[in-house]
Amino acid sequence: TFGSGSPNNPIGEPRPFYILQNGVTVRLKGGYPPGTTGKADNDFSGKIYTAVSQSELEQLDKLTTDWSLICTTLCTSLEKLFFDISLNPKISHFDTVNVVSLYRTFAFNDIFNANIDYWDVSNVVTMFEMARECIENNQPYASWDVRTTQNMDGMFKDNISFNQDLSSWCVQQFPSEPDEFSVNTPLWVLPKPSWGVFCGGTTRPNKMTILSIVEQQSTTPPSQMTILTITN
Repeated sequence: TFGSGSPNNPIGEPRPFYILQNGVTVRLKGGYPPGTTGKADNDFSGKIYTAVSQSELEQLDKLTTDWSLICTTLCTSLEKLFFDISLNPKISHFDTVNVVSLYRTFAFNDIFNANIDYWDVSNVVTMFEMARECIENNQPYASWDVRTTQNMDGMFKDNISFNQDLSSWCVQQFPSEPDEFSVNTPLWVLPKPSWGVFCGGTTRPNKMTILSIVEQQSTTPPSQMTILTITN
């Protein structure tokens, strides 16, 4: 919890956050509650981060919040977080290890083009229309582990600027391209995922199973979603 005594971590200074080995993701240390504020270990920027709960995340003002200072370790859904708005937030550092829904997270956001390749989406079940009609979007997603995802319908639909290599994705759970996954993406000439091709391991490598989440149109507030941890 405390610094090491280096110039970056003075002795006695609480550091409730830390930066993952990728050098980008900001994670809240165990035992700290929502509302915790402070600096992160090995972060020389001097930023003061704030950890938010699911309900607090949903209440943040989209346009006035400094998203670069928000820590999402405790959140389970980013559903419609930047839906139908003109905003390109600084969210590369978001900790999405506990997130299960990216349902329309950026859909109809006409200037969204943030690099979120470092996001851990290994527990995400639905990416339904995640980036639909994000006409400026053209960032890499090659690092994503999508083996748990069950719905990618319309994920990049109408992304008219998009052209990224997604051949690294393991999508053996989809026998063919999901419905409208890449409809109206005229510039997309780089390799797409190899749908239905066995790529080793299991389709659901994590230990999370979702009890209350719909695949195409969510009616359950993200804060009320139930997650059960199981052992495989």
